[in-house]
Amino acid sequence: MSTASSPFPRRRDRQSPSAGRPPEPREANAPSPATPQRRRSQGYGQPSWPGISKDRPMTADTPTSVATINHLLLGAPYTSPLVIPGDWLVDELEGAVEVGGFTDGLFRWPTRKRSGRPSPILCGDLLRAVRTECAESVQFWWGFSPSLVGRWRRALGVTRRNNPGDQAVARARAALARSLDRKAPPKAPAAWSSEEVEFIRRHGSKRSLAWCAYMLGRSYQSVASKAEELSPHSQRDRNNAIWSKSEEDLLRQHYQQRGSLWCAQQTGKTRAAVFHRAKKLGLQRQRPKHP
Repeated sequence: MSTASSPFPRRRDRQSPSAGRPPEPREANAPSPATPQRRRSQGYGQPSWPGISKDRPMTADTPTSVATINHLLLGAPYTSPLVIPGDWLVDELEGAVEVGGFTDGLFRWPTRKRSGRPSPILCGDLLRAVRTECAESVQFWWGFSPSLVGRWRRALGVTRRNNPGDQAVARARAALARSLDRKAPPKAPAAWSSEEVEFIRRHGSKRSLAWCAYMLGRSYQSVASKAEELSPHSQRDRNNAIWSKSEEDLLRQHYQQRGSLWCAQQTGKTRAAVFHRAKKLGLQRQRPKHP
């Protein structure tokens, strides 16, 4: 049957009453009016976060380490909006935005739909967490960057003086400092096992570093340092930065005649590293003069 004789209009010819304008945004954490059972079964969002105090202490009364204190959560539990990509939420700074996906932190949170890097939607319990918790805690549990959390705090007027989380962290740090024995020698960091190194190699580039730190039971700083050490770019940079005496002698003998490409092939370094090292040694490429 041809399209002209079809009793049903083509899809591009059909228009809904709300075509051309976004749907009405609803408040964060409000149940969706359409197919709530389907959305729960697909696992988008989370009705409430599990008990955080089961695995590690999360109160200022029981300080155990500086890393634990920095991850205090005073207002837990936190609830993620029950939405799917295509729904609309009200961002505190941007207004009505469309949901495009979810973050991969310990606490999954919806992100806005836009080109480029996805941006989390500041609404609901996340807005309450930014106003209540310290910046390090929000960065750890939600997997956000320090610059993003700092920009939110400045826009909302949140400071260390009016934030309950920062004040609780300061009190917990003071209590921990009083309880520590200053004469005791500092503990050396635990050595990395082969299983932990393999875990970082497998998940370091796919999941957030906060998630890796939580699964390994290590601090965020140690996991970030180990991931940077295992990065191929970091290994290449270290190889380019370290020059032996024999490699420098090779540059002095052959750089002016053979150039940076030949020297890079002989030393296993990049042409840029060879060029900058030759410049530091005062060497200059001698190019043939054309008549």
